[in-house]
Amino acid sequence: MPSSSGPERAFLLAFSALLTLNFGLSSCGSRVKTPEGLSTLSTNTQEAPDKQANASNAGAGEKFDPAVDEIISKETLIAWRHALAHDQVPPMDKNELAELRRKDEDESMQMLQNLAKRYPSASFVKTMMGQVKQHFGKKEEAAAFYEEASLQNRHDPILLFKAAEMRRKGGNNERALSYYKELLLLQNDFPGAKLGMARCLLADKKTAAEGMKIIDELLAADPLDKEAAAAKAEFAKN
Repeated sequence: MPSSSGPERAFLLAFSALLTLNFGLSSCGSRVKTPEGLSTLSTNTQEAPDKQANASNAGAGEKFDPAVDEIISKETLIAWRHALAHDQVPPMDKNELAELRRKDEDESMQMLQNLAKRYPSASFVKTMMGQVKQHFGKKEEAAAFYEEASLQNRHDPILLFKAAEMRRKGGNNERALSYYKELLLLQNDFPGAKLGMARCLLADKKTAAEGMKIIDELLAADPLDKEAAAAKAEFAKN
């Protein structure tokens, strides 16, 4: 399969969430797999037939409709590339660049909002809205979209993980912790969720010992876990 750039890889990882239930792909941590040939998706848009607009069944897992999934994958990729349009540009005035990036964000979100109107129960569209907001540093907005996507597809733990990470990084440890716990009920061997939960617990002196216990368990399972080691070192400094 052709190699992908970092931003393109982010799209491919997000797209795996759409395929988790349909094809049994793992969407957790290093076990995420990218569908063969996805990185060469066309950027041509297609109009979706109205009769296909209800392609999903909210709360019960999404139904697989190849035609609809192809349209959604292509149009979300177009929107994602639009969001990245001015990520790498020649040096320019910072105010001019900020305005260009603001337009990139607005126009990308408008594309996705239009797609969401056509496919209101497609969780991947909401996932990509979260991805765009996350890319532009809007953690709370990103979390809200990931939460909505998770409600539409309760079978995909990566959506809960994304919501938890954005809530934690946005400073809402209590809410993030509830998501990590729910996620670990779905998949109890998810190291990223355990680490996130530990970070939330370490932030409160009352629960710090519990958090450190989780960190030590992660390091016992994988002594080369750099993120767990960093979290432990960071806590020791404070």
